[in-house]
Amino acid sequence: MEEKVINNVLVKSWVRDLDEHGKQEVENLCMLPFIHHHLALMPDAHGGKGMPIGGVLATKGVVVPNAVGVDIGCGMCAVKTNLKVAEIEEVVLRKKILRGIRKQIPLGRAHHKQKQEEKYICLRDLTRIP
Repeated sequence: MEEKVINNVLVKSWVRDLDEHGKQEVENLCMLPFIHHHLALMPDAHGGKGMPIGGVLATKGVVVPNAVGVDIGCGMCAVKTNLKVAEIEEVVLRKKILRGIRKQIPLGRAHHKQKQEEKYICLRDLTRIP
């Protein structure tokens, strides 16, 4: 494992030869102000679309759906709401919100045989989930 610092961000890398596209993405990511501790690159890392495939990015105070990689994160949507987890009763969080999300967002290969309904492309108001 190789460690180096780019723009005051520790980068831990297990990849032997990261392609130029991936290197540029790493440099861009190291400019982000919300990286938590370090950026990691797995042995199979290679350029992606803003985040290297095989890269791991932990953040402070934000969620970056693309940070799980575009191949895994496809279809993800980050939505800012006025909801605060600490203010939501556990029964509401588990039974209404999380069950509603699981019910409305297709999972697994079988769900990709047909186009997802437009109304589920991005959940805009989590308070309306049944």
